[in-house]
Amino acid sequence: MNFVSRHYDAQYFSRVMAPLMRDDEYYQLKSVCAAVTYFGRFPRPYGRILEYGCGIGQNIANLEGAVGYDISAAATLECQRRGVATIARRDDIPRQHFDYVLCRHVLEHVEQPLALVQELLGYLRDEGRLILVVPQERHRPASFDPDVNRHLYCWNFRTINNLIWSAGGVSVFNRVEPMFGRRIHLPLQPLRRMCGISAYLRLARAAGWLMNEPELVVHCRKRGAETVPTT
Repeated sequence: MNFVSRHYDAQYFSRVMAPLMRDDEYYQLKSVCAAVTYFGRFPRPYGRILEYGCGIGQNIANLEGAVGYDISAAATLECQRRGVATIARRDDIPRQHFDYVLCRHVLEHVEQPLALVQELLGYLRDEGRLILVVPQERHRPASFDPDVNRHLYCWNFRTINNLIWSAGGVSVFNRVEPMFGRRIHLPLQPLRRMCGISAYLRLARAAGWLMNEPELVVHCRKRGAETVPTT
């Protein structure tokens, strides 16, 4: 059992994901925001989607045809409880099968990020798109003891584009996006009920920028494959 398997257990999810697990409205709003942020640039229908490192499924819960995989058995059980399709074993993920692979806030946790990106590219059809999302880390004083998230690496667009190239891919899109955490969602939930989801998404996005909680979104494809429109 490696570091990732040991650390990201039921206790981790009960600490870090507790608000999402308790609050169904918050979970659904996160799902809507994720679908718009990560897939809103692509034409529907999206086709086959894999989220690698899906956690409790909040990023793909509203995406038809999506399936998740997570190393944590506790996370997989929570996905199943919510009706999110999952693949239980990593070895059972079909290769050269998916139109999109989403990997959000995973790359900073793993011990061998290059090997992971090579693996993720292998799950794509030749014309498929890999969507990598990582937090934009802040450089500031830190304690000498490990924190609960245990990030092993941090990224900028230069280093992640180099990583993708080394893995046999090529980046086609780099963008900074706001993260939609609980501090944004909770105050805006009453507005969502009054104004509807479109107005809510605009307000949540603006609040995300004001609260300075960015993440890096990178789209890439297999190098040498047929070019996918970079809309």
